[in-house]
Amino acid sequence: MNRFLFSLSALASCCLLNADDVLGPYIEKDGIVIFEAENTESEFGLWTKKTEIEGHQGDGYIEFGGNSPASGPANSPLEYEFKITKPGLYRLHLHCARVMVVINGENRHDVANDGYVRVEGDYGEGPNAGNEHGDDGLLSLLKKNTKFFGGKNREFVWASGNRLDPGGHNNKRKAVYDFKAGETYKLVLSGRSQLFKVDRIMFRHMDVPVAVAEDLENPESLRDGQKIGFQKYAEESGLIGGLSGDDDNDGLSNFYEFSVGGDPSDFKSRGFAPKLMRAENGALVIRTVERQKRSYRGVNYTLQMREHLGSGEWTSAGEIEHSREQLAEKPDFEEVILQIADASSLPAKAFFRVKIEEAQ
Repeated sequence: MNRFLFSLSALASCCLLNADDVLGPYIEKDGIVIFEAENTESEFGLWTKKTEIEGHQGDGYIEFGGNSPASGPANSPLEYEFKITKPGLYRLHLHCARVMVVINGENRHDVANDGYVRVEGDYGEGPNAGNEHGDDGLLSLLKKNTKFFGGKNREFVWASGNRLDPGGHNNKRKAVYDFKAGETYKLVLSGRSQLFKVDRIMFRHMDVPVAVAEDLENPESLRDGQKIGFQKYAEESGLIGGLSGDDDNDGLSNFYEFSVGGDPSDFKSRGFAPKLMRAENGALVIRTVERQKRSYRGVNYTLQMREHLGSGEWTSAGEIEHSREQLAEKPDFEEVILQIADASSLPAKAFFRVKIEEAQ
């Protein structure tokens, strides 16, 4: 009979903030910096936080309520500060949506679809900057309020590329910025057309593939000074045993229970128990649970085994494939399915454990 154990190592992270925390700019990591539009520290003004349209990330999205659906002057500026660690060329991406509006009896799909953007700080323009359609935006354009458009009807999609519009037919530019390492910048998003909706804002280094950067599983970037991790959770929850402690004396570490949705201070709350099974095709499958990456930065899994419980070294059980399923009964968590497709080399009887480490 196959048996298994689970051990947890290193740190996993859950973003928990105090009202008294003084946070600095968002920190770019690995060529990506992401902010949820609703998480600005600016006054919303004529923007409103909403949740009606599905497909948004975070706690919701923002919708502009000023001007008219067709256009208007820059209004209600929202600021987002960010710091660059990897220098080079970055593109601006907005995860945004629009709505169809009836104007003078005509269904209009070219309105309610834009805002103004500008970036403040010490940076340069892209290598192909110019005044022709399809060029990178000139530095003067990037530093002033310029129309940026995108979105589908009541559907959030990513917008990037030829989205800067200084005015005129076939006269668009690419929002490309040459950022410097160690510099702090400020994006200013202002309202232009009424009913325009923004969910996420992202700057992507040109070295990062678009599909990787636009993966909505990517969490919001951390901010300078942001306190995260199990130690912060322990502090807020009054745990005294630390990572490997067992505050509720139930035989499971505080970190283990925290990771799988339990309460480390309540012996009756152990979270979701992992399961080991054989699939119909003979593959070895382990089903466990993980906090969603939006609130828990994600973990790396390593499946290890040994033939005797009390002796011998833990060795790799082979490469594992990952898949995820939403848990309807607990929306903040996902079920993680770990599968060894080639189980032919595994012993007939063995003990298994899953090593869980914070994703870097």
